[in-house]
Amino acid sequence: MKKLVLFNVLILLMILMQPIQVKPSYYTADSKIMVKSLTPSINTVKFIYYTGDSSVVSDANLSTFLNDILDPFSVEEISSLNTYSDLENASVLMLLGLTSMDSIDMPLLVRFLRDGGSLLLAFPEEDYSVYNRILDLFALKTSYPILDNSSYENVKEIVIINSTYMTSNHPIFNSVFGSVEKIIVPHGIGIEPTGDKANINATFTQYSLVWGTNTTFIDKNDNKNLDEDEEKGVNVSVIHILELWYGGKIVILPSVYMMTDEYLSMTKFNNYVFLKALTYWLGDQIGYISIRDITVSTTNINLHTGPFELNVSFRITDENNNSLSDLKVDVYLTRLSQIIKNATQITKINDIDFRAVLDVYGLKAGVAIVYVMAYKPHYGYHWAGGIEIILFKPPVIPAEPDIPMILFGIVIPAVIGFSLVIYLLPEYRSNRQKIREIEEKVPK
Repeated sequence: MKKLVLFNVLILLMILMQPIQVKPSYYTADSKIMVKSLTPSINTVKFIYYTGDSSVVSDANLSTFLNDILDPFSVEEISSLNTYSDLENASVLMLLGLTSMDSIDMPLLVRFLRDGGSLLLAFPEEDYSVYNRILDLFALKTSYPILDNSSYENVKEIVIINSTYMTSNHPIFNSVFGSVEKIIVPHGIGIEPTGDKANINATFTQYSLVWGTNTTFIDKNDNKNLDEDEEKGVNVSVIHILELWYGGKIVILPSVYMMTDEYLSMTKFNNYVFLKALTYWLGDQIGYISIRDITVSTTNINLHTGPFELNVSFRITDENNNSLSDLKVDVYLTRLSQIIKNATQITKINDIDFRAVLDVYGLKAGVAIVYVMAYKPHYGYHWAGGIEIILFKPPVIPAEPDIPMILFGIVIPAVIGFSLVIYLLPEYRSNRQKIREIEEKVPK
């Protein structure tokens, strides 16, 4: 009996010592791809022409610009700017020759810029300081009339500028519409920095697209002559551009009159070609950074088990599917419009293909959005993406019974204890009988 019990105990121990095979679990990452065309469809790009306040030029005087140059873009005329619906789906807001901006809600305008909208500003000859409501956002202000000692037909207020004084490598001057050799700027107004900080919380790049010739100057004292304390030449920003982090652009034209039929019809100047290329640049048809074919390795990430690296692949070209040099590329993970992670690594696979890694370790659960940003001087900041990533933590599930622990901690000790009881019980009974016999022999 003893041998049988010991044999059974040994067999049980040998069975329990065998390794337990656990079926592995695999995490499947479902990729999501966002495919984008080279440029936005031209008939979906909307230019808003604001006519709510008084302007020095009529629609009839801007007929060529509004009906020919802006074709085939969508053009909508509005007379008020009090609700954001007035700017719904707009790409560019045009404020041309205004002498008042009383009907413009500035917070709405700022929101439009933050949403990636662009502005086309053109100054009147008088009351131009009203534009300072907008320029002040970028620490700029209007200054004084732009004059030129070598003027057109001896009229100093009419300035002629040739290509020597233009940013020649800008896409506007290298478009399919032809070359811009010479433009005419009548009754232009200059700009200057305020010396204060910008009032808009945004990164932006600014530069002179066209600047003054050696005889161009800002007539601060209105005496029609160049004085020693007046800016001249390269220090006169004739046409000024700002490229905003949000994706929009601001073009500041010194004169609304350079857009009128009178000057657009002058074939010895290239105002028509210049404005045609300018509107195509504002409308993302030329000088465009196309970010497309965005792929993420997964759209669901378990914050307990990972993977904690999100791989993002994408392609970047210009509007003609050509590679671009001097690119600044970033990949962001955002939440509630705030950047919560930057790419830890961006690799250029070839001339047009890129791969980035986003480390999500330590982030809180919720929905995050992937965006890719690319910037190139004179092309501006361009954004693509919008792919949602779900970061989640699985619910706490009561732990399943630990079979090995139960066997080694409860079953085995119980079996051994029971076996020992069976093994020792006969001896205990025998010894107990002997003790009783001894107790009986002891005299009381």
